[in-house]
Amino acid sequence: MSLELSIPKQDGFGGTHSNWIRGNSLKFTSPKTKHKTQAEAEGKKKSDFGLIGCGEKGSYCGVNRMNKLCNCGESFMFSPLSCKRIECPECSSYWMIKKTKRIAFRIESYARSRNERPHAIVISVNPQDGKDWAWKEFRMSLFRRGYRRAKALGVNGGCAIFHAFRIKKNIKTELRKKGLKNNYWKAVRDDALGLGSWKEYVQFGPHQHSIGFPSFLKEHKSTDFLIKKYATLKNLESVVRHVLYLIGHSTIYKEGVNKGKDTIKWWGDLNKRTKHAFNEEVELSDEDREKLKIDIEDVVDKIMNGEEGKSNEITKCPKCGLGIDHFFKIEELNTLLRNKDWRNGVASKENLKALDKLGELLSIKADIRKRRLKKKKTKKLSPKEEVELNNIFLDEAVECLKNINHNIIFFSRKGIGIPQ
Repeated sequence: MSLELSIPKQDGFGGTHSNWIRGNSLKFTSPKTKHKTQAEAEGKKKSDFGLIGCGEKGSYCGVNRMNKLCNCGESFMFSPLSCKRIECPECSSYWMIKKTKRIAFRIESYARSRNERPHAIVISVNPQDGKDWAWKEFRMSLFRRGYRRAKALGVNGGCAIFHAFRIKKNIKTELRKKGLKNNYWKAVRDDALGLGSWKEYVQFGPHQHSIGFPSFLKEHKSTDFLIKKYATLKNLESVVRHVLYLIGHSTIYKEGVNKGKDTIKWWGDLNKRTKHAFNEEVELSDEDREKLKIDIEDVVDKIMNGEEGKSNEITKCPKCGLGIDHFFKIEELNTLLRNKDWRNGVASKENLKALDKLGELLSIKADIRKRRLKKKKTKKLSPKEEVELNNIFLDEAVECLKNINHNIIFFSRKGIGIPQ
């Protein structure tokens, strides 16, 4: 409803307020548009959320490139290109593992320094209340409201992971019939029932999971809000498994400045922005922190790759046994070739000849890339152009190296040979 005031031109109002009001016209204009939601009335767009790993695949994801070389000069390592975006079906697992390690490290650091175990809680609102909310309403009415009530119940802080969706009950039934009850969300991402889109599997049901401290918590329930503890995470492995599960179907922004980013929030003592935030570098020794990182790596490997972890992957040079962590990047080859001491350390003249030729090809590739960028007047080639240039270089490099030195080995983490 709009209000227009027509005020007569005069030097002063004069008289009383009532006389001024009677002497001026008040005009009320009825709105011509339909009733707006709270988000629309405040000029905000209704929030649109996505699901991790359910977006479009990157243009060059999975394309193999020769990216590392062993110091012996006879082993070349291949790795697939990755866009590393949360929504990419090919690359989301990279983000999931990286994020899981970070969250598990901070949660477990706090647990060990305080000698108490974290608990898993769910904080939920009525889906009907949130269907027209913009992100501001979720932040205020789900996250901050949840923090306040959880603190009132004795929770000092934690990590909150937002989920906008729940799997439909009838879909869960169908997935169970197919024997897919152990990982519903993977089945959703893989479109196990052939429904055409992940959106056909879910319904809107906004809630957030928090991993918080300490482990005691009384349930809080009202007509429009719920806080409930559903598990105590008794050891490191339970923390890693739970975080990995929660992140595996977490929500991502699909709009605004945060488009394509996660909706994970730290709060209370674990929020680094607070005055008395927990600091693992102060609370734990360097030795304890390094050991914890190694333990988390081992647990993640066990979960992702089975009991044997990384044992089936190649982690050392097949020729000399040097760990791949000590390999150098292909782009650094020409710098090394100008170093006399490094050249003298190469096993044979045949190896050196092959490396010199590879260095020439790298220079040609860099020159082509530079000319293309100059022609386009841009700082970046398109993914399609990058893949095309990579493939041309790769074919030339492999053929050249094989012709000069038959003893050269190409490998990836998964095995010997050029990955297809």
